[in-house]
Amino acid sequence: MMAQQSLEARIKMLEDIKAIEQLMWNYTYALDYGDLNGVLDNFLDNAAMEVGMRGAEKGKRAALEGRYEGKKAIAELYRSVLPEKDRFTVAHLILNPVVTVEGEKAKGMFYLLEPSGRERAMWGQGRYDIEYVKVSGKWKISSFKYSWNFNTPYEDGWAKTPMVGVG
Repeated sequence: MMAQQSLEARIKMLEDIKAIEQLMWNYTYALDYGDLNGVLDNFLDNAAMEVGMRGAEKGKRAALEGRYEGKKAIAELYRSVLPEKDRFTVAHLILNPVVTVEGEKAKGMFYLLEPSGRERAMWGQGRYDIEYVKVSGKWKISSFKYSWNFNTPYEDGWAKTPMVGVG
């Protein structure tokens, strides 16, 4: 009986990890295709989001840097960056997932590689650190942290211009 419970617990954990990875893919597809409702569906109403820059010099701010409390504030942030529907401007490629599940809570760490081209061709890269909560059998984002490593014009590259829009 004990071995069966252990196997069932392990299967449940793997199913939860897969569900969180699927949530992240749903999030990025909605984001890339300008579907604000699809993006917001992945967040709890009281979720928090923080955007910053890794290794930022004191007093320097990265693009979109700040803390956004609650789904309404997060929606305003996304309204400012969502692409036009049916027009390619960005692809959020999430890589190297590390997901840990403990009961009804989980943590995920993912790299982001982001080619974009709204006004000009850009490369962005950073890391997501996300906390999730399972609500009524469905995983939702409760805390979302994004740290830029670089956001650079394609023609410059990250060695020459690691971060545009830093003020």
